[in-house]
Amino acid sequence: MATTKRVLVIALAMATSAVARAQEPDEEPVPSAYRGAPEIEAGPPEALCPPEEDQDDAPSYGDAGVFELGGSLGGMWTEDVFTLNITPSVGVFIIDYLELSLQVAVEYENVRDDDGSRHSGTTVAVLLEPSYHVPVIADDLFLFGGLGLGVGYDGVTAGFDVAPRVGANIALGAGRMLNPSVRVPIIMGSEVDDNGDSHFNTTVSVGFEIGYSTLF
Repeated sequence: MATTKRVLVIALAMATSAVARAQEPDEEPVPSAYRGAPEIEAGPPEALCPPEEDQDDAPSYGDAGVFELGGSLGGMWTEDVFTLNITPSVGVFIIDYLELSLQVAVEYENVRDDDGSRHSGTTVAVLLEPSYHVPVIADDLFLFGGLGLGVGYDGVTAGFDVAPRVGANIALGAGRMLNPSVRVPIIMGSEVDDNGDSHFNTTVSVGFEIGYSTLF
């Protein structure tokens, strides 16, 4: 009798377990429309990230092969004399820090005579100037000295023109320079006086100039 009861209990338990498993719902596959997007490692597209390039393409001042195009403006004003100088120029560094420039110096001069009257004249000089530029602060500040040699003409006579110059080159940004300087033009040539006689004459003047140039 006891054995029969144990068999019935075991059979009842197995039947209950089978019914419970049958009632559990089967997992249905999730439709693809509801699945999350596959995980992708974050990172900018290659098309939006071009290879790094050197952004500083501007030439460095003083390097061999660099050209400089610019000019300067200067003058002097006293009670007796007024002068105005305009000097466009173009140059090239033939070796590091050594520049050879072609300059056209135009000077207007108005002078008061002893009797109180005034007379004026314009002198044009074509100069070839070698100059050496010494770096003080790399790529930002240079000191230079140059010697211009050429021919000057005042509308009446021509003369040999020597124009030593000293100054500084100050970087304003990529490829742009500010060039203050002091020039001492020395013009040697013949001069005709009121009697028609010709005399050898040397004229020396001093002028401060401020210049601007670009590099290429």
